[in-house]
Amino acid sequence: MDSRTALAKLCQLLNQTTSPESPQEILSELSLEDWTPILEQAAREELTLLLYDRVQTLDQGNLIPQAVQEQLHTAFLRATAMNIRNLFHAGMILEALREKQIEVIVLKGLYLLESVYSNIGLRTFVDLDLMVHKSDLAAASVVMQGLGYQLSAYFDFEDANRDIKHLPTIIKAGAPLVEIHWSILEEDEPFAIDMEEIWRHAQSARVAGVDVKALDLEDLILHLSIHFTYQHRLKAGLRSLFDLAVIHQKYQTQIDWPKLIETAKEWKAERVIWLTFRLLERVTGVTVPAAVYQDLLAQAPDPAVLEEALQQLMRPKEDTGALTPDLAALPDARGPWAKISLILSRIFIPRRIMSRLYKVEPRSVRIYGYYWVRFKELFRNYSNTMVGIWKRDDKVLAELNQERVNTRLITWMNERQGA
Repeated sequence: MDSRTALAKLCQLLNQTTSPESPQEILSELSLEDWTPILEQAAREELTLLLYDRVQTLDQGNLIPQAVQEQLHTAFLRATAMNIRNLFHAGMILEALREKQIEVIVLKGLYLLESVYSNIGLRTFVDLDLMVHKSDLAAASVVMQGLGYQLSAYFDFEDANRDIKHLPTIIKAGAPLVEIHWSILEEDEPFAIDMEEIWRHAQSARVAGVDVKALDLEDLILHLSIHFTYQHRLKAGLRSLFDLAVIHQKYQTQIDWPKLIETAKEWKAERVIWLTFRLLERVTGVTVPAAVYQDLLAQAPDPAVLEEALQQLMRPKEDTGALTPDLAALPDARGPWAKISLILSRIFIPRRIMSRLYKVEPRSVRIYGYYWVRFKELFRNYSNTMVGIWKRDDKVLAELNQERVNTRLITWMNERQGA
């Protein structure tokens, strides 16, 4: 079984609307050898734990090999142990922030783990995503330092920082990574997210034993949709899409669709949300009310938009290579000077960004030496890809085409209705 077939089988098994007979038919056809690529794809897409949960209800006829069951159960136990550890650290951080009267909205995995998923062993997360008011960033940083954490890169609290949405990752030996946000999306993106409204809508929640706040249901769905489809360009794996499916399954009768649509329009994110919901239906089987699509976009997009997005989404992770939007644009640049200009713009990025990458004060003369470091890193990471483009290597050209498709999708999502 090749990787694409394995990924398709995995999604079929996780699809909650599949008729009761279909999963049994799929399971009865799978040999022990077939399970190897399926488990590999589940690991790459971070869906191993959901697969474990799903097969508990599907395998009524002992159709899953014992070795596969043991592998899935071991992954579940490891995830449970890791999450217990992470929740311990989260509790200490949230309590310390609460004592300083710093309001916190708990985001993404940490919130989903305790408030959405039925068991803490069913959703892992790498870092603790917390959001505070922008005016509280410096105070929150001081609290974290008091707990033994340190910023991993330079950060200027006085700068507008419109191109980022959280402090540099905050680290501590033996503890999970922490990201402290002040926004759910960079301010220089082409959307209009009102953070004051998000704070006004925020709901009370209890996470890691501490009273905190969480995004309200509609804002949660919108945030995860933008994060998955736009910010990560459909490249971060299928787990985020299945997060939305789990939320829908649990709260479908509570979703205020008119409110969600109105907020999406206020954020100017209608196209992002439309595409996310279409992908959600096609891949996970979730049913979104038909009127939602028309209310989001009065004129239905070209069917090619959805098909290209599905193609991007369902590409096995091993198919993706070292190719960035800048590199993808290089062959289309007209003339040698345009190509050189594009390459130089990739190397000589603004000093404030260099300071974050290399942990050096942007006004220090030392920062100029790091441009040479950056050149060497870029050469090491992307020289083979550039050679492949020059030699017209079939695999590299296929990647190049996929990146162009992705750029078209991002451009489409950025456009306003009627454009």
